[in-house]
Order: sequence, then C-alpha cells, then structure tokens
Amino acid sequence: MNIRKIHIALAILFSSATAFAQTPVELQISHKLGGVNTFAFNQQASNDLGNEFNVSRIEYYISKISIKHDGGMTTDVIDHYILANGAQDVKDDLGSYNITNIESVSFFVGVDAPINHDDPSLLPANHPLAPKSPSMHWGWASGYRFVAMEGKSGTGLGQVYEIHALGDKNYFQTTIPVSGVMQGGKLVIPIHADYVQALKGIDISSGVVAHGEDPEDIKLLENFRDHVFSAGFPVSVGNALATAQEVRYYPNPAAAGQVFVSFGNTADAATISVADVQGRIVETVQKNAGTKTVSIQINTPGLYFVKTAFANGNIHTGKLIIQ
Repeated sequence: MNIRKIHIALAILFSSATAFAQTPVELQISHKLGGVNTFAFNQQASNDLGNEFNVSRIEYYISKISIKHDGGMTTDVIDHYILANGAQDVKDDLGSYNITNIESVSFFVGVDAPINHDDPSLLPANHPLAPKSPSMHWGWASGYRFVAMEGKSGTGLGQVYEIHALGDKNYFQTTIPVSGVMQGGKLVIPIHADYVQALKGIDISSGVVAHGEDPEDIKLLENFRDHVFSAGFPVSVGNALATAQEVRYYPNPAAAGQVFVSFGNTADAATISVADVQGRIVETVQKNAGTKTVSIQINTPGLYFVKTAFANGNIHTGKLIIQ
C-alpha cells in the first residue's frame, strides 16, 4: 500500500471514529414561577418589591448558543434560534457533537444583528423567526421583540403590565454552569427559567406599558441575563433537586468581600469551588457535615460560578455577582 492510500485509509478511519463519538445534545428549559414552583399562566406570585402579578404571556428568543465541555473546550451551535414560550417547556435538539462532559452553556436572549433586521416573511412558516401571532417582530428598524412579558399586577391584580423588550445594544449573553445528563441516548442540558426573577426590581404595582427600550425593558433583559436562568435537574434526580432548593447565596449581587452560602436543611459535607468567567478557581471552601452557613471571600468585581459538590454525590451550581 502506497503513502497516498495509507493517508486516505487513515482519513476514513478518523472520520468514522469522529462520527461514532458524536452524541445528540438537547437543551431543556423548565418554566418556573418562584424557585422550583412549576409555571402556570395566570398563577399569582410576587416579585422582590412585593408587587403581586401573574403572567398571561411570556415569550423570548434564544440565540448564539455555545457549550463549554470536556476540560474547557467550546462548541458553538451555529445559526440556531429558539422561541421559548411559557405554554410548554423547551426541548430543543441542538445537534450531535463530540461532547462527553458539559460544564456550562451560554446563550444570548434575543436575535443577533444583522439577522435582527431581516425580513421574517422570507422564512419558512415553521422557523422560529418567521411571523408569529401574537407578533414577536417589532419592525424592520427595531427588529424582533427579544422578550414579551404580559399580565396583571398590583393589589387584587387590578392593573395591566406589558413589557416588550428589544434593541441591538440590549442583546445580552448569559452563562449557566450546568452538568449534562444522559437520557434516552441524548445528552440533556437541563435549565430552570424563573419568571419571578424576570421582574426583579421592576415596580409594576400600578401597572406599566413599556414597549421598546424603556428603563423597564432594559431591566427585564438585564434580569434575563443575571437572574432568570439556573441549572436544572432531571425529574428522576430527586435528591439533587432537593439540594438545589436549599443552597442560597447572600447578598447577591454583593460588594467585594465576604459572601455567605446558606444550606437550609442540607447536612452533608461539601466542597465549594468558586471560578471566574475564564474558569480559574479563585476560592475553595470546605463545608463540614451539619454546618448550615459558610462564608467565601471574593475581592474582585465580576461574575463568578459557584459549584458545591456534596459528599453524597449531589452537585449544585449557581452564579454570584460581585459589584
């Protein structure tokens, strides 16, 4: 066999091995309304300001998805758009990739320019960016509604709020540290989306109608970036879900210095690791069995990912903002 044939044979062998190693990856987003409470339209809740509200419409776009995996490798999901709707949880096929262990997922809420200003009528009817009813497209100049959130608010839910947020400069990226889980031959990325957090710091006690790039619109998109999304768990992993409910960071956001981690009724020993956005570990703290609160020290402003690995094998991940 000559050299050229050997190269061809090796290329075929490599291609076959690569194809064999590919695993289907699915993004799952479970809609929530306050912690782990299952979301339902017209269900009453309260935001951090004590404003009562419900939700009659919640839709938003997700784009530019990237997956960090297998020791810091990054895989981008190209030209992929998701229109999330509170009517049903998201179960979206991201494609097949050479991925074994997922460490985090990143995405933008909204639609990227220049796609944001293309003509939606040119797309197939089943495309996420094609015309919808009710509309998710604001117009050629402004583009798509990145998030549309509506409902009743105020005492007795007697007021109306509508927040339709958009704008190229408000196209924000969020990163969620999360582990993938094999289910039915797919590597699932489970995410929770809590819509109580979407209205964090927004006064809707007297109702509000904000369409475009008003302060309420921008705050809504900042909340989607910083507070709405967190790592989820498959329904079958009950203990891990219980652990997620009991781990809290406060204050968050926090000034540089000491931050506390509260564990509720979780008595197991654990190791707490804090990483910056580059994945560098900046703090590691041991939690003894039976301890309910520990402190961590972070002196540099920025976004951090906190991983708590319990002795029983459960893992909790979360985000911490130092201002």
